[in-house]
Amino acid sequence: MNTRLNFLARREHGRRIRPAVKLRAAAKLSIPPEAVEFVDLELTDRANKSLSDRWDTFRVRSQYDESHIRVETTRRTDIVETLAAIRKANDDIPMLLIHEDASYTGAIQTSLHQAIDRAFAICEFDAEDLIVTSESGDIALTLEYFPDPRAPEHVELMRLNWWREDH
Repeated sequence: MNTRLNFLARREHGRRIRPAVKLRAAAKLSIPPEAVEFVDLELTDRANKSLSDRWDTFRVRSQYDESHIRVETTRRTDIVETLAAIRKANDDIPMLLIHEDASYTGAIQTSLHQAIDRAFAICEFDAEDLIVTSESGDIALTLEYFPDPRAPEHVELMRLNWWREDH
């Protein structure tokens, strides 16, 4: 299928599922459904590409650079403390919430502080990872849950990634 037809098919599918996605997003963000605002697919695609392009850089630099943080832990308090430190050190800035249906509906407009404040609610609502990014991808926060295969019983490993390259 050519690129234009693929884009049109994605947009049409997004139009159909957007009401349900809006209700889920409102519950995750603890806002009324009418406050959920989607960005267009073109911006979502650009933000996703910028975000993915930065991952390789992040993996190397996060060990050496204070603007790149990576925390892997089974302790929720470690993540809560790191999120609080990120929130305190950064102004509330516009961000895009990349969700599982974003390639159809578009990303959702949010803010850094709202994403931090609702991080666990977003992840726990339907077991979806938290992924927020600036439009350019130079600022991003992710929170992922994984079962830890090294643990003798079920333990969830949490991985938080943060970078800010616009300073």
